[in-house]
This record gives sequence, C-alpha cells and structure tokens, in this order.
Amino acid sequence: MRGSSGDSDGVVGNSLSANGVIGTGGSGRTRGEIASGVLGQSDGGFGIRGVSGSRQGAVGLSYGGAEGVFGLNFSPQPAAGAFGESVLGNGVEGFSFTGIGVRGEGRNGGVRGLSTSTNPNAAGVVGENPNGFAGVFLGKVRVTGFLSKAGGGFEIDHPLDPGNKYLSHSFVESSEMLNVYSGNVTTDGRGEAHVALPEYFEALNEDFRYQLTVLGQFAQAIVGQEIKNNQFTIKSDRPWVRISWQVTGVRRDRWAVANRMIVEEEKAGRDKGRYLHPELWEQSEDAAIVGSRSVRASGQGSLRRAVELLPEKLRSRVEQHLQALQHGDHVDRHETEKLMGEVKQAARQLYEVPSRIDRAQLEEEWQQVEARLERMRPATARDESGGAGTASRRVSQLLPEQLKYRLEQHLEALQRGHHVDRGELQSLMGEARQQTELHARQGLPATDRSRLEEEWRQVEALVQQLRQRHPWMGAHKG
Repeated sequence: MRGSSGDSDGVVGNSLSANGVIGTGGSGRTRGEIASGVLGQSDGGFGIRGVSGSRQGAVGLSYGGAEGVFGLNFSPQPAAGAFGESVLGNGVEGFSFTGIGVRGEGRNGGVRGLSTSTNPNAAGVVGENPNGFAGVFLGKVRVTGFLSKAGGGFEIDHPLDPGNKYLSHSFVESSEMLNVYSGNVTTDGRGEAHVALPEYFEALNEDFRYQLTVLGQFAQAIVGQEIKNNQFTIKSDRPWVRISWQVTGVRRDRWAVANRMIVEEEKAGRDKGRYLHPELWEQSEDAAIVGSRSVRASGQGSLRRAVELLPEKLRSRVEQHLQALQHGDHVDRHETEKLMGEVKQAARQLYEVPSRIDRAQLEEEWQQVEARLERMRPATARDESGGAGTASRRVSQLLPEQLKYRLEQHLEALQRGHHVDRGELQSLMGEARQQTELHARQGLPATDRSRLEEEWRQVEALVQQLRQRHPWMGAHKG
C-alpha cells in the first residue's frame, strides 16, 4: 500500500480497539536495502513520529539478537543517534533484568553526564547500590576537582593468602592538605647528615614540620638547619648515628590555594535538619540531604512495560520469570529459553489466520492482482539478504547498496581511530543522502491518468472479489 498527498496525510489508519496501521516486511531486501515493516522518511520533518496521550509514544520490540530500538545519525553534523528528553522525569532510562541498565561505548568516552543545576549537591553522574558498589572503575580514575568522601582505603589480594583473602588499609586523614616525605640517614664522623629533598619541594609545600627518631642506640638528634634550597641538615651528639626522619608540608600550589578545605561548615538552608547518613542518627531516609537521598525505583514500571508488549496468553508466565530475575532468584536457563521460543512463536501467529482455501487457487488469483500491479510500478532490483556482523555493517545496511563498501571502509577506519579525511567523509554523506532521496522519489511511472484510474479500479474490484470469497483476507483491517 502506498499513500501520497500534496498537503495532507498520505495514509491514515484508525481503530477503536486494535492497531490503526499494521506494516509487515519480509526478510529480503528492496532496492538493495533491508525490508521494513514500516518505513518513514521526511526531508524536513519527522521520519516516524509516535504520539500517545497516556502510554509510550513509540515502542520497539525484537525477538532476535538485535536491539529493540536502534537509532543512527549519519550526517556531517555531530548529532546523536538516539536522544531522550523529559520535562519532569529522566531524559533517558535503561533497565535490564540480568545485564547493564544503560551502557555507553565510544572512542572518546563511554558515558558522560552533565548537570546544569545550581544545587551544589546535584551531580552529573549518580550511581546507587544499597547492597554493593555504587560505582566500579576498571582502570585509572582521574578527578580534576575536589573529592569528598566519608572514608576510604585500599583493598588488595592478601599477600599471604591471595586466593582466599583481601587486605584493606584506611587512608590517613587530616584537616589540612598535607604532603609527607620520609627516609633514613646516618650522620658522619662530625655528627652531621644532609638530606636532599625533591627539586619541586619548596614550590609545592610550605609550613614545614619535622620528626626525628634515633635507631639502634641512645643518642640525641636535632634539625641543625631547616629546609632551604630543598635540603635540610640533621645533627647528632655522637658520630655515626642512624636516624629516621619525616618532613610534612602544607600544599601551596595554585589549585590548593584556590580550594582550601573548610573544616567546619554550616549546612545550607535546604540541608538544615538533614543528614548525609540519616540511618546512623536514627533518622528515616526522608531526612537525607537532597542528592544523597535514594532515588531507586522498584522496577515494577519496567516489568509492567515489558510484559505488556508480549502476547496476552503468556504474560503471566513471563511476569513470573522476570520477577524472579529481578529479585536475583535462581531461574532455570533452559526453561527461560523455552519460554522465549514460545513467546516468539505466539508473536508470529498474532496476526496470522490459517488459510481455509485451496493453495493453488489462491496463488492463481493473487497472481492476477500482482500482474495488474506490476504494470503500474517500476521494477525493483532484489539483492541477496545478509546479516550485520559488526557495528559498521549494521550502520551501512541502513543506507543505499552502491555506497556500502566505501561506507564500511570509512566506518571501520573511524572505529579503529585511523585518520579519515573530513571532506571525503562529508562528500560520502552527501552521496548517501542523494541516493536515499532518489529512492524515496521513485514512484508511479508517467502514464495517462484516466488509464491509471481505470486499471486501479479493476485491481480493487478483483481484490474485493477475493475478500468476499475468502473473508479471512480482510479480518485485520484497521
């Protein structure tokens, strides 16, 4: 079915209780592109727009190994492949019953969060886990601003029993930004020792503090000359005395001076009477400071949305499985896979009605309809079907066939971090757009209007005769 209009809707489908429009696509290709159940395309507006007064505006569901919803931006302008925006809620939400709720991957960063709130407790990225780690970083971590925490330390495999135990130590805390330096030295025959510090020491530190400890004998030791030109002198009342020394300095670099720690601070107005850790002060979670308060949901909304997309006769069993996965209960994998197969089969049969006529008779009558239609539309080349083995292949399959090889080369180069000429890439994008628009404009061939209308009336009459003889063909009209 094709609809065309100059200034109004090309196709409109309405239904009081079922689907307004249903599109079904095969597994092959048309014009070298993967066939779609519904294809939307627009030069200046929305390719596909979904609007709902009370439910999701658009829903994607896949029973295979691909995504339920996939978005691609292939343009010289660096726009997003998928974008979510909300006035009062979350712009994008992800939920998984067994895997990662939201996963980001990119050559210049996987996930980036930005908060534009004036609330100092708001965060660009918030992680929460009441039973474990709110954040796990598998690699180096860089923090360019101030790091605030309730406590911390290191955790490693225990050196004496690495396979069975951990070893943990706490950080050393202070009310000042301190750097600590230490070492051992032995005084000479005159009872003197010179200690050299790093050449950056005085540029980095100020307000020096000293500690000396004599080792192996009773002797006295003092700081003979304090730090000057990044060194100091130790003196002992006896020669050849071994001494441990420690020097502490307060940071004086520009960042430290601009960001001195406020040791005691009044809570702001909105935080008065609230707590970072209300449970330690016998307070409810409602008394938590905004930003520290738990925002975790029960997941029932995600469960409900998932179940509602599936065939009704299997919803109860699916819901039980998903609830068990959500709660971390053991679920038999083979039983789950079997249930998924039943769901897929039921979905295939949802809009299918068994044929009750002779197959040969139906094929002969439908060939007459196709013969009429074939004279009214240009022939389309068919291409072999294929799958997408990589991200670049998956992207290229959305674009014209004749550009796929060049496109895959560019995308693979970008993916590997190789240099790609920006002008050549923009030229390729322009060609892709031209080819796509050309395909979209391919329509009915130029012909006499009266002849066209007469042939179409014959087609409609033949289809109507088929429906009268075989009522199942029209059982799912909108």
